[in-house]
Amino acid sequence: MHIKANPFKDQLLDSERLKFRKLDNKDAERLYLIYSDKIAMKYRGSNPVLDLSGAYEMITKQVNNKNNFDSYRLGVIEKTENLLIGTLLLKYDTKFQNQCEIGFSFDKSHWNKGYRKEIINMLVNSFNKLKHLKELRAWCKKENIASMKILEKTGFCKKTQNEYPESYLYILNMNIK
Repeated sequence: MHIKANPFKDQLLDSERLKFRKLDNKDAERLYLIYSDKIAMKYRGSNPVLDLSGAYEMITKQVNNKNNFDSYRLGVIEKTENLLIGTLLLKYDTKFQNQCEIGFSFDKSHWNKGYRKEIINMLVNSFNKLKHLKELRAWCKKENIASMKILEKTGFCKKTQNEYPESYLYILNMNIK
């Protein structure tokens, strides 16, 4: 099976407490708040956003088609408050069409509320319908113990890798009956 376009981008993503949508310019201040926190950023794979223009740039680049990769960054919205609390990244490599890389970041005030596990379960349920998908991949900074625990509790296995020595690679095999 040869799939050129990212098959994950059109998946309807929704969970009990969260909804997901494209980012827009109204999200810039919240994104800046989330991604400028230097303490929280030590657990993420990117540098802090230094000013509001960096947040606007993130919004502009929410869909990135570069080389063989299609990346989609969606806003994570807490349904009750209708508040942007973080982002979800879906990354698809057209050379390895049986896998999808996921990543998410939350405003520090929304840590430890079960959102990571909720998102992983939602993604697994949604993506299990895509028969060609064999694995979900997630990178985790070695200092991010909370995320490591969630990944392991939801069935991801830590794999040896040398590409990013400061991080662990976690893989979840899909469509296993």
